[in-house]
Amino acid sequence: MSSTGAGGAPVVWHVSEAMGGGITTAVNAFVESTPEYDHQLWCVERPAHRTGESGRFSAVHTATGSGPRALWRLLHEARAEEPPSVVHLHSSWAGLAGRRVLADWSSRIVYSPHCYWFERTDMSAPLLRVAEAIERRLAPRTRVTVAVSPHEARLARELGSPTAFVPNVAELPPGLAPIAAYDFGTGGRRTAARLPRDTGRPVTLVTVGRVEAQKDPRFFAQTVDEVRATGMAVRAVWVGGGDPALEAVLHRSGVETTGWVDRATALEHVVRADVYVHTAAWEGNPLTVLEAMVLQKPIAVRSIPSMTSLGHDPANTTPQALAATIRAAAAGVDTRPTTPRLDPQDTAVPLASVYDRVSGRVARHGVRAVTEA
Repeated sequence: MSSTGAGGAPVVWHVSEAMGGGITTAVNAFVESTPEYDHQLWCVERPAHRTGESGRFSAVHTATGSGPRALWRLLHEARAEEPPSVVHLHSSWAGLAGRRVLADWSSRIVYSPHCYWFERTDMSAPLLRVAEAIERRLAPRTRVTVAVSPHEARLARELGSPTAFVPNVAELPPGLAPIAAYDFGTGGRRTAARLPRDTGRPVTLVTVGRVEAQKDPRFFAQTVDEVRATGMAVRAVWVGGGDPALEAVLHRSGVETTGWVDRATALEHVVRADVYVHTAAWEGNPLTVLEAMVLQKPIAVRSIPSMTSLGHDPANTTPQALAATIRAAAAGVDTRPTTPRLDPQDTAVPLASVYDRVSGRVARHGVRAVTEA
């Protein structure tokens, strides 16, 4: 038997060991997209990466301490509760702890990798093979893997998990965004004509994220150097903070860093950008890029498998190539993604259809949510 929330709504537990930064924004977006469910949060917070957002949770259970061990203890405590209709695990550590501690609830488990850990490029090959083997072993304990890109959906199927492609959707506060949302699932671009840029000042390049290996500050710094080498005057801003050594790399290339800021402040920087630049070495389907598109900003995105599977330019594999795209974007060339040709298995579906299937709730969406592995 499953617990029910306010008004008899089925309950969804969101579980995260990394509640902060982009995970907070992504989880909140999932909650907003499924108001017919009662959402509760079980998490380990990352206080240094708070975004200033508050999600619509009927209950919040926060672990004492930090890291995976704290989440492990919290989930052991959760086992004493009446099980929810859906357990939604977010990111690798929650995926590991949740599918181990709550293994007897596997028929209720939805898993969002938010980019698989074994896609990292900063770890040794043997360690990455171990991470992939763990994911493969846990796949049978997963009712549905929610993939945010066609690339991630393919990886999930190869691991042996039933899969649903649920693209991220960026929603911005009213009055900030010229359009309401950018929704890959509706088939592509929804943008209006850009306002002309003041050509009497340097081109402002902006990126948002933690200064860490995943976002690849070195690649960003090299790209800025390449743009300047062509004679273009630029002001480069990294909105975020993190590893001091990597911040020093950025500073040597004349990149400003803001330190960690809340989401509202980060979006203000994006509003002032001439080109939004994304250089992550591994990624899911970053909301920061979608938010920049909602704000009608020209974008320049590094070519990695997840991003090219979403229709982004596959040619931006080097700082030199990305610098050329930045110059084109600043000149008014449309550099937004095209709608990719998808495998029929990767038809985009709403998250509610996944929750409906897992919870047994009568579906109202008229789509097949899950592809068998």
